[in-house]
Order: sequence, then structure tokens, then C-alpha cells
Amino acid sequence: MKQLKTNKGFSLVELLVAITLLTVGILSMVQMQVVAIHSNAHANRLSVATGLAQEVMDDILAWDVNNPPVADIFTTPTTTAAYDRLSFSTPTKSVSMPGTGIFTASYTITLVQPDLTSAFIAVTVTGSGKTVTLTGIKRIS
Repeated sequence: MKQLKTNKGFSLVELLVAITLLTVGILSMVQMQVVAIHSNAHANRLSVATGLAQEVMDDILAWDVNNPPVADIFTTPTTTAAYDRLSFSTPTKSVSMPGTGIFTASYTITLVQPDLTSAFIAVTVTGSGKTVTLTGIKRIS
């Protein structure tokens, strides 16, 4: 009687196909991680800029209309200026945030026509290749 041989294991071609598929999968995951890291860095810079814009807007909205830190800001039809209070210790027009870069802020205050009882406020924060503009309205009379 002849005994049939049964081959157990993988052929070389099957092994090469499996390695190729595994390599493609691993390289796809590596590329996905690279994209995720870049997206997280972008989101971090955008979050910092948005947070600074909100901080500047909150500060401007809290200014006393009768005694603002900038003279005639609520009586001039339109005022555009650099915001120089980004640091609590010393007046500065830019702030360096660790891991994200240097940011500057400016604002524009426009009195709303015709009654001039409200002011339209636009705060712009720029830095690390990102620009965020936040708008609001403040009642001035």
C-alpha cells in the first residue's frame, strides 16, 4: 500500500503574500499615526488661539464704559489697536505659549449706528500660522 504524503505548513508564495499584506497594514497604521499627530498639533494651536481670543474678548467686555483703559475707545466711531495686556506682569503685545508658538492679539471696536448705544467688538488673535477672529457686542449706554 502506498502512503499519501500530506504537506503541512505554508509554501513560500503563501508566506510572501502574508508578509506583504502585513507590511501594507503596518505602514497604513504608521501613516495614520503621522496624520493624527499633525492634526492634534493643529487642533492644539487653534485651541490656544481661540482661548486667547476669548480671554481678550472677556477683558474688553468687562471694561468700564466710563473709565476704559484706553482713552476715548467707546466714543470714537471705529478704533483698531493691538491688545497689549496678554501678560499679567508686564504690558506686552505678544505671548509665547509652550509647544504652540507666539501669539498676538488686536481688536476693533465700532460704534453701532445710528444711536451709538452699542459697540461691535472684533478680536483677532494671530500666531503659529493660525488666525482666529471672535466677535461680540457690548452695550455702552
